[in-house]
Amino acid sequence: MGDSYLNNLYKNIMKTISLALSIIALLGGTGGSFAATITWGVNGQPGTDFDVFSDGTPISAPGFTYELGVFEDPISGAPFSPTAQNIVVWEENWVSVASSMLNPTLGAYGGSVESDVFVGIPQGSRVYIWGYNSQDLTPAPEWVLFTGTTPDASNPGVPASTDWLSPDGSQSQASVSLDFAPQTADTAIVGRIPGTGSAPGDYGGDISDPAVLGVNTIQTASVPEPTPGILLMLTGLFGMLIRRRR
Repeated sequence: MGDSYLNNLYKNIMKTISLALSIIALLGGTGGSFAATITWGVNGQPGTDFDVFSDGTPISAPGFTYELGVFEDPISGAPFSPTAQNIVVWEENWVSVASSMLNPTLGAYGGSVESDVFVGIPQGSRVYIWGYNSQDLTPAPEWVLFTGTTPDASNPGVPASTDWLSPDGSQSQASVSLDFAPQTADTAIVGRIPGTGSAPGDYGGDISDPAVLGVNTIQTASVPEPTPGILLMLTGLFGMLIRRRR
């Protein structure tokens, strides 16, 4: 009788300890973690509504890459504003936080990441998606670079997809869900996104055959090869800069 009582007491004590350890582990895993969920890219295109190159042909071969990130000066850490005119130094000022290759069958790329991928990046840095078949400028690659610049006027101060700004990881953003995709963007630095026109001033780079775009599709632009003088200047510049990748 005494042994049975002691055995039951021992079992109850062990159950209590096990439950307490589970609660401690749960609190330790969530306390202080305020990561927002970030969805970026496209999870698939309807029918044949795929991304296209500058000549209007679908991007159907594997190897086309999209990256999510920000632009920063690699020496000072100050924001860098990419334009069609300073395109030759984009790569040296680019900080990538996520990368994905286009699935040419589904027209899908990107996925979900937590906001802590932006650790070390100043809060409120402008977020971009950069698509390319090569970052080497010498073979005149096909690029697209887009972002969003219009904040949500109905909810000032509340992070929104249309802001396209890096989150701060605070508790106030723990339940925020950001979605960086062509349909939430409004500005294309190079190439075209939904809503942009087909006149030469509507995009950077060379687009020989503007295509009709769906709600989530893009059209790349052909980036001109730098002149020999610019390449010589960049040779010295690249020696001083450190390319940063996450």
